[in-house]
Amino acid sequence: VCELLLSLFKGAQVRIDHTCKAIGGLWVHLVFFSTCQVLAISSAFKGHANGTLRMHYTWWWRLQDIFHLGGGFFLLAAAMGVFCIVTSYFRSVRTQTWELLMKAGCPLPQQASVMGLLTARPLGMHVLFGTTYIDVPKAVGFFFVITTVVLNNCMEIFNGIDIA
Repeated sequence: VCELLLSLFKGAQVRIDHTCKAIGGLWVHLVFFSTCQVLAISSAFKGHANGTLRMHYTWWWRLQDIFHLGGGFFLLAAAMGVFCIVTSYFRSVRTQTWELLMKAGCPLPQQASVMGLLTARPLGMHVLFGTTYIDVPKAVGFFFVITTVVLNNCMEIFNGIDIA
């Protein structure tokens, strides 16, 4: 039973590794592009509001900027979300496996060896040649930083509004 569990984990992780190798570069490009898009639109809003950009800001540019800002956030959420869901689910299977081994009456030394082998290697979706696993803490930290930058630009816009 223990060898079967290990082979199932290994088989699933091999398929995930293959998928990550195939789309890892695309994922990095998507996240980098969408991050630049969100930051550029946010900075352009601030530049137009504060008057540092000397161009007439037409009404349809606002629609384009809102679309691209929303699209950038959507693409970031999709890219981070898919990788986080797979990683979180795959890591939770370890706990479920341990519970099943306990219920099946598996001896503790065999449980320890199975869990040791399952925790020996990180599981889940990864980028940058398997060096960075995308999980919930990384995604939350990333969104915290980018949201802080966008909100800072919004506060600078609102501070620049002349109420006279």
